[in-house]
Amino acid sequence: EPGTDVPVEILVRMSNSSGLFQVQEMLGPKIAAGPLRQHVEVNIRFTDESGGGERQILSGMKLVKGAVIKGFTSRN
Repeated sequence: EPGTDVPVEILVRMSNSSGLFQVQEMLGPKIAAGPLRQHVEVNIRFTDESGGGERQILSGMKLVKGAVIKGFTSRN
């Protein structure tokens, strides 16, 4: 979908923060090494849609050019 700061924004929503590793360690380096790295931003949002009551310490993260630039927001 069109982004606000860059032409392409990928929004990833996950109900369990354990999937963060796959996004950060697998998708991040692929974007960083690709020719479109200047034009892609990945926003990761954690939701509690599963109703499992996972205590989340992050509300989301952001990857720009394949690197984490924002995240680790405390969520009580």
